[in-house]
Amino acid sequence: MAQPQPAWLKKYLRMSQEVRQIYNDLDAWLNYCRFRMIKYDPADLYRSAEYKEWQERRKKRQQWQARNGIVRSNTNNTRGQ
Repeated sequence: MAQPQPAWLKKYLRMSQEVRQIYNDLDAWLNYCRFRMIKYDPADLYRSAEYKEWQERRKKRQQWQARNGIVRSNTNNTRGQ
């Protein structure tokens, strides 16, 4: 008969929203680097000049989409739930 899992184990095996956001950002950054042929280094996430430029472009695009009523589905962001 299997023993029930301790409560602390469920806490550590569950992926929090912050961790999920980091992985989503890493995936998006990898795709951007791949299509732009930029050297991909996960350690550069949130720090490199290219990443900051990409974030600005992404922010402007989201603002433009919001102004024009374009709704993007978040089906890709539900991984791991």
